[in-house]
Amino acid sequence: EIHDTVVQSLISILLQLEIAQRRIRVDPASARAELAQACEAARECLEDGRRLVLNLEPVSRGRASLVAVLRREVDELRHAGIEAEFLVRGAARPLDGKIEMAVFRIAQRLIAAIRRQARATSVKAALAYGIDAIELTITEESAEIIPAAVGQRRAVAVRELDEEARAVDGVVRLLPAGDRARLITVRIPVPS
Repeated sequence: EIHDTVVQSLISILLQLEIAQRRIRVDPASARAELAQACEAARECLEDGRRLVLNLEPVSRGRASLVAVLRREVDELRHAGIEAEFLVRGAARPLDGKIEMAVFRIAQRLIAAIRRQARATSVKAALAYGIDAIELTITEESAEIIPAAVGQRRAVAVRELDEEARAVDGVVRLLPAGDRARLITVRIPVPS
């Protein structure tokens, strides 16, 4: 997610600053507007970086449960003005560290993408502890039709996340949920 969030934001900020630099003599008002946008983007990038570090550290050191850090991620959506719900099904239990990190990273990247694209009106995330697998389901709903380009970018992102899930024998799926919703599932087998 550092690449998806922080690096992409920094590239965008750099482009905004370069545009402002070119416009400063020709159109000072436009340059000031670009600088204001770059400043706001830098603040958001800094907050994203802090959030990434704070949320990653407890999972990697076993200080917080997977449920606790995922709940915090979903809470971030609420702070961004998105109606968000997090459910846990089954008896939560500690899992192999690699599996917990994979579920966490995938969820974190999906939630960051939802927050960044700012199209969602509601998100439902569910973590299901089964006998032989853990499953994360994220449903994103929008008030407007989700453009095909967003759907295509999401499909590419899902393929990248699927590679991460496959490292722990899991799979990520993007399922149809209408023209105003996306449903993504992550299923990773766990030893009984």
